[in-house]
Amino acid sequence: MDDIRLILKIKDGDQDAFCTLVKKYQTQVLRTAYLISNNRYTSEDIVQETFVQCYLHIGKLKNPNQFKSWFYKILIRTAWKQIKKDNCAIPTESIIEKADFESINDTLNCYIQNEFAEAVYAEIQQLEIKQKTVILLYYYSGLNVKEIAKIMDCFEGTVKSRLFTARKNLKQNLKDLQFENVKEGKYFDEKLNSI
Repeated sequence: MDDIRLILKIKDGDQDAFCTLVKKYQTQVLRTAYLISNNRYTSEDIVQETFVQCYLHIGKLKNPNQFKSWFYKILIRTAWKQIKKDNCAIPTESIIEKADFESINDTLNCYIQNEFAEAVYAEIQQLEIKQKTVILLYYYSGLNVKEIAKIMDCFEGTVKSRLFTARKNLKQNLKDLQFENVKEGKYFDEKLNSI
């Protein structure tokens, strides 16, 4: 069932339709919340509060075609509030739990990819919150510039500018890192050029 029909059913009070909506978006939303908060328990709280707010306020959504950006706006605002509330040092969990890697036969290649992914994720966590959010929504959640602009209540040009600045900062910071245990520097050069 598509989102529009689900939204209309939910507005009519169909709780089964809301359960279907939760199942459809739960994994993607949890992943985004986790990447923003950098904590499993906080991300679960964010997801729960996001769905509660969605359920309570879905009647205010005028155009069901805009559900996804409306929903992500709730998610981002909830995540930012929760991060401010927590505002304490939280140890970063392993990037391997955050990303889905295809199994790779070559262990060195796998090691290099894991080390690079951990470095990228660590650097993303150091970005200013709006740059970090734009990067996560664009690369990890697969949203386009127009959708991100709606979610963050800003112009598309602002999103593009934040993406540009964030990529530039990431690229520079990653070039400065030393990967002592890795002899194959070409892999990192290729990955840095793709940022």
